[in-house]
Amino acid sequence: MKALKKPLPPEDVPHYSNIELFPTLVWQINLGDIISDKGKKVITDSLKDSRENPLGNRTSKDSYVLEHPDLKEFKDTLMLHTRNYFDFTQHPPKETDIYITQSWTNLTRKNDQHAGHAHSNSLVSAVYYHQTNEDMITFYNALGGGLSQLLVASERYDKYNAQSWIVDVKDHDLLIFPSKLSHSVPKKESTGDRISLAYNTFFKGSLGTKETLTELKVNDWEELGWNRIKE
Repeated sequence: MKALKKPLPPEDVPHYSNIELFPTLVWQINLGDIISDKGKKVITDSLKDSRENPLGNRTSKDSYVLEHPDLKEFKDTLMLHTRNYFDFTQHPPKETDIYITQSWTNLTRKNDQHAGHAHSNSLVSAVYYHQTNEDMITFYNALGGGLSQLLVASERYDKYNAQSWIVDVKDHDLLIFPSKLSHSVPKKESTGDRISLAYNTFFKGSLGTKETLTELKVNDWEELGWNRIKE
């Protein structure tokens, strides 16, 4: 085959087969205005008692916001979508499940930002945008993107060579992603408050198998008799 001075795009070269190995999946869904008025008040009131976050904005001191009774139906909806993500990406056996651990609210005002970070001690994380104004979140490629150790000036950035990726978000958007995936929010240039709710998850049930000597039985809080709901 004659060498080309400029490669053709893959879609125009049918003899190439794209084998996409180990992709990272982020789910985005707009839930609509489904939170009850009482539930909305719980979210906004949680930020009345907040602390300055070292990452650049403010975070509620309450780190179990979704345990409030007025948010039960909303939490069930979040859990439905999060479990769908877990099932789609992991195909676990029926005895393995995940549950929401901590949940908290974030307040970002003009000139605030949220520096790059990942979520420790969690499997799947998510963020729900309760109130925003055509905002965005940036995810970072843990593998470096492209040739990783070499930075090539590309004429077009895509999922194969990008070192980071911006996702636009709006009110009521839910983003679900692996907790290990680093992300940040750039400096907020516009006026108005951005209120988001984030949460982490963890396993319950059994991990691994007896046959491979990797079995680990993980109990959740209810099975251990712990109560995280404040009276």
